[in-house]
Formats: sequence, structure tokens, C-alpha cells
Amino acid sequence: MKSINLLTKFKQIDTFLHSIEKKTFYENSISDIDAFATSWFLIFLNPKPNQLFIKNLGKWWNCQGPTAIFSPAFGIVEYKVNGGQLDWVGYGSETKSKKLPTNTVVFSCKAFNKINSFNEIINIFEGGHKLKTLQRTKSISKTAQTTMAFLQNHFLENFSIEEISRKLNISYSTMTQEFKKYYGLSPKKYLKKVKVMHALHDIKVNSLSVSDSCLNSGFNDFSRFSYYFKQTLGRLPSKYENQ
Repeated sequence: MKSINLLTKFKQIDTFLHSIEKKTFYENSISDIDAFATSWFLIFLNPKPNQLFIKNLGKWWNCQGPTAIFSPAFGIVEYKVNGGQLDWVGYGSETKSKKLPTNTVVFSCKAFNKINSFNEIINIFEGGHKLKTLQRTKSISKTAQTTMAFLQNHFLENFSIEEISRKLNISYSTMTQEFKKYYGLSPKKYLKKVKVMHALHDIKVNSLSVSDSCLNSGFNDFSRFSYYFKQTLGRLPSKYENQ
């Protein structure tokens, strides 16, 4: 086992905002990629020295001291944790605002008090923080962009990656290679992660049952849904439903 979930706590703060508090113990170093669905997320954490690194332009950026990471809807964050316990609290919402960043950004911050409203999130980005935009590479191919746009617009539909490549008139091998070259994971893996995050939102924010969230997120096999859910979030969907 590479990681042990010590705490996962969900809270609906107001009509527009929810939070997730998570504490995880990593037995050894791991690297992974998080992909978000229709909600943006702002995460606060205070890693130990040389504990947390985020991929930016092909290099690992060292998160030192209190750090905030913002990911827009459908954003991707690649990270590496060098063992030990890592605690964070994240705030998410589907509510849009022109005052929120349009790209994934990271910035140093003082230890924030708990956020009590959506407007407090907006105030943070009006506070003059120096934002560092995260990019995987300086340029992106049209094939990768086209594939990503299709996945974002149709992720709830039950298309196979082979069917998507035919619809886009792009060879399967070219599409998967170009997508992974820029985004760091295959279209299939990205799609699974996005579907799982959408299902989590359905369970906790929209109060759907696990079975309904499975179908509503584009899965047609409950056992596969449960497997991917636990693989992505570390817990079965029923653990979130009964929390």
C-alpha cells in the first residue's frame, strides 16, 4: 500500500461552495495526476520541506511553505509526494466568475482561516497574490487540443476512445500519443478521472445515490465504476454516500 487515508471530510458551505478536507499518509514517494470535472478547485496545504512537487514545463516545482493551488474546471495537476503525512483542504464549485483564473495556478500564501462563503474565494484572488501559471509544455498540438475539447464536451456519453478517434477522423495511435505527450496521461485515463470526479460531485453536492451517480457520470457497469472510483479517490463511493 502506497498511501493510507486518515481523514476525508466533506462539507457544504453555502449554496455555491463545498469543501473537502483530506489527510493522507504516504508510505513512500508517489507521483500522480489529478483531473477535475465541471467544478473548479482551490486547495490549501502546508507541506514539509521537499515533500510536495508540482510539474511545470517538464520540471518539478518545489512547493515550499503554505501553498495554494487553483485548478479551473477540467484542469489537470501533476504532482509528486515524497512520503509522510500530507493534509489539505480544498474548496470547489461549479459557479463561474470572471474574477477566477482561467488556468491552473499556484501561489504562496499565509495560513488562511477556513473559508465561509464563495465571496471569500473571490476576495483571495483580488488580494494581489503573485500567481504562477502551471503548464506542461510551452506549445500544444492541434490534435491534443481537439481531443481534449471533445472529451470535455462529451465525457458523460458512453463513447470508447476508439469511437472518439473515428469521430474526430484521427488515428487512434496518433490521438493517444499526442494527448499523453501534452497532458501526461492517456485520453482513457483522463476520461475515467473526470467521470469519477463528476460522480463525487453528484453524490455529495447533488445528493444522488451511488447507483444514480454511476449512470449519470457515463458509466454503464457498476463494478467498474466502483473500482475506478476507489482507484482514483482511495475509497469506495458508498463511503462518501454514507458520510
